[in-house]
Amino acid sequence: MPYRLFHGNGKVSFGYDQQNKDRTNLYRRFQIVPSDRVRYGELPGDSLFNPDNNDGAPGTGYVQESTLNEFHGSVDNYTANQNVEAGYASTDVPLGKRLRMNLGVRVEHGKQNVVSFYEFRPDSILQEGHLDNVDWLPSANLSWSMTDAINVRLAASRTLSART
Repeated sequence: MPYRLFHGNGKVSFGYDQQNKDRTNLYRRFQIVPSDRVRYGELPGDSLFNPDNNDGAPGTGYVQESTLNEFHGSVDNYTANQNVEAGYASTDVPLGKRLRMNLGVRVEHGKQNVVSFYEFRPDSILQEGHLDNVDWLPSANLSWSMTDAINVRLAASRTLSART
C-alpha cells in the first residue's frame, strides 16, 4: 500500500505464508553374495549374474536380506512432518530526497515432528523428536543515494540461517 509523506512516497507491505511437508523414509538392504564359481577378473562382469552361477545349488550366488534390525542399533526408517507459518510487515519510509529507511519484521511459527522405527515393526517407536518454535526476525535498512549511481547502505537483521 503506497502512502505519501512530506519527504516523499513510501510503501507499507505485509503478507502471510504457510508451508507443509510430510516425509516417509523406508529402507531395506540386500546383500549380493557371489557364486564360488566366478573368479573376479578371469570372466566377464556379466557372468556374476549368469543364471548358471545363481541356480540355488551349493556354491552358487544368492541375495540375502541385510536390513538392520533393533539388535544393530542403526535404523533409517522414519516419518516426519514440518509446518511453518509466517507473517511479515514492512514499511519503506522516505527521510528526504536521498535518504530512505526500511523497517520490517517477520514472525515464524515452526513445528517439526520426527519418529523413527524398525522396518519390520513400524508400531515400535525407536526415537522421537519435536520442535515448536516462534521466531521474531526484525530488519532495518538505511539507504543514502550519494549520487544517482552510488548508494551507501547500512543494514541489520536477524535470520534463522545464522543460528547455532
